[in-house]
Amino acid sequence: MVEAGFTPEQAVQIMTSNGAKILGISDRVGTIAAGKQADLVVLDGDLVSRPATIRNVTTGFPAWPSGTMSPR
Repeated sequence: MVEAGFTPEQAVQIMTSNGAKILGISDRVGTIAAGKQADLVVLDGDLVSRPATIRNVTTGFPAWPSGTMSPR
């Protein structure tokens, strides 16, 4: 998406918040808020200055239905 001219911030929003809205599930996912399910991803680098950083995931924590977090 960055290659198409979007900023890194816009690309992340399009893939998360906007995607959830389009799919009709924004009440459960798409943004970080109390009561919502989310996967937390830790990137190794600066996404704004180097968009390819999105490919350098060092840790991922999926949120399970119970609301707890468990490392992958």
